[in-house]
Amino acid sequence: MSHSEISASAKGYAVSLPLALRRTLQLHSQRQLAQIIRQNSQTTFFQESSLLSTLKSSIKLEELFLVLCSENEDQSLTDTFLRSVPCSSQQDYHPFVSRFFEPTCYASSVNNLLAPGLPDFIAHTSGTSGGVPKIFPKYHNEMFLTSPFAMPQVPYCRLSNIQHARMIELVDGEGRVITSIPLCTLSAGFALTLTSNQQKASSSKASFNSSPADVSFIPSYMSCLFMHAQFALLDSSLVVIQANYASLVIDFLRILEEYWDIMIDAIESGRLPEIYATDDQIKLLQPHFRKDTQRAQALRNILKGKQGWLREVWPSLSILKTVTSGGYSSSIPKLYYHFGQSIKIHSVYYMATESTVGLAYDPDNDTNIYKVNDEEHIEYLALNNSEGEATIVQAWDVVCNEKYEIISTTRDGLWRYRLGDVVEIAGFDPVDGQPLVRYVERREASIRIGSVLISEKELQVAITYLSGLLGDISEFTSMIDERLVPPTCGLLVELGGASGIPSTNVRQQLHQHFLITNPGYKKAVDSSAIEMPTIQILHPGTFQEYRAWKTSLTDAAIGQVKIPSVLMAQDAIDWFTKRVSSEI
Repeated sequence: MSHSEISASAKGYAVSLPLALRRTLQLHSQRQLAQIIRQNSQTTFFQESSLLSTLKSSIKLEELFLVLCSENEDQSLTDTFLRSVPCSSQQDYHPFVSRFFEPTCYASSVNNLLAPGLPDFIAHTSGTSGGVPKIFPKYHNEMFLTSPFAMPQVPYCRLSNIQHARMIELVDGEGRVITSIPLCTLSAGFALTLTSNQQKASSSKASFNSSPADVSFIPSYMSCLFMHAQFALLDSSLVVIQANYASLVIDFLRILEEYWDIMIDAIESGRLPEIYATDDQIKLLQPHFRKDTQRAQALRNILKGKQGWLREVWPSLSILKTVTSGGYSSSIPKLYYHFGQSIKIHSVYYMATESTVGLAYDPDNDTNIYKVNDEEHIEYLALNNSEGEATIVQAWDVVCNEKYEIISTTRDGLWRYRLGDVVEIAGFDPVDGQPLVRYVERREASIRIGSVLISEKELQVAITYLSGLLGDISEFTSMIDERLVPPTCGLLVELGGASGIPSTNVRQQLHQHFLITNPGYKKAVDSSAIEMPTIQILHPGTFQEYRAWKTSLTDAAIGQVKIPSVLMAQDAIDWFTKRVSSEI
């Protein structure tokens, strides 16, 4: 038994599936997939998409209308699915989803489009793949009305922004508006779904939330985060802080430190400071802010920035809910430094705009282990084989410690959709056999800042562009540059012998390049959620020296040391930044 298998066994995970448990998982998975197929067989996509033509021609019509189904009937339908449905991508759904964006959107043309009925909202990805933002209708799902998605019934601060891009109006045959559907990010859509009366939410303060709901509708990244921090600081009783990403919590902490004295003065006076916010926003929020001289004095006695100082700010704070897997894992040491070692960091779900892959399995002890969501049909593309259909592995056949790419078939109407996420099988739930997975990476390396993603390919294109401005760039790497608030993409480059003296506007030109080529970057700039990229010049020979250093540490062969295009490990970032000779 390997070290990781021993570890999994010690934590109560199954490292393999006994025959009985394997059969239980197989039957449950087939039943769920059969339900999804039957549910979505009456949709426009099912009827019109060429992606499903082989499936439609291979199944009997009566199989789709069975109410009480036997195991054999479920297996027959799912076996046909596995043989005949290829993997899909966003391009397969675009012609259908684009109907929402016609000059006139008729309800009849989008009803039952990908799944039954009309969606609760339409989620966009903010261009996280670096290209045009992906857009997917999200239909009603009771799962998102319950824990861990519902708000806690204890004092909490949710660092949220639920500003929607716009409302899409649906009209009847006579042109009368019959309903409107929000176009927004996934997190904003869930927040709006959880709010039974949106108008009431925009003018009130939830009893357990430290921030008035209006704060979450502020479009500016810095202004929204500042106000969340200001109201959170006023509330000494916080038990939970929740944010989509760990990087958001880090920015929240930086704002607290930078504006500490100003925020305390505001609490003492009872007047909100005019930092980042507009006059209209201050007028809207001021009635919810109160004077508390006792709280202000207690805060003045705290030494900000020392290890564990936030335990004094919020003595009852015990849980930090945020995503810390993948590229966000580098934030974990900083979070423990500020909040103290006793804070419980819960990465409560593993979710993409397209699919909810899993929910936290052991959140108190492991921030990157998720039990696969059995409400969707998750399959696994083996990475050590070719990418034909034969390499797709079912849940009951995956192997502990092996890596796979996630493929999702969802109740929202996606069919064998390739997420591009790579996971490692950590074990199996001993109760129902569902795989337990760890997020590893995207298939392509990337820089992720909040909802913005700059892919490895985009970084390479940017370096080619920079070479035309700086001259020969012999090697490069990149990192999330956290010296700025908000953080940004930082490039670390080594120039060759043919390089000249850099012009003073190179950074601005690179900024313009990203604005043109990455819609998600532009959206983040428009909302003040990302700074201009930075460019640091390394001493000649730095990369060679790094390879020699890594070789001496790992005993690896010379040719085996690969320098990633995106640095995640803090020791590597520190190593490179100590060898910066100049900055543009």
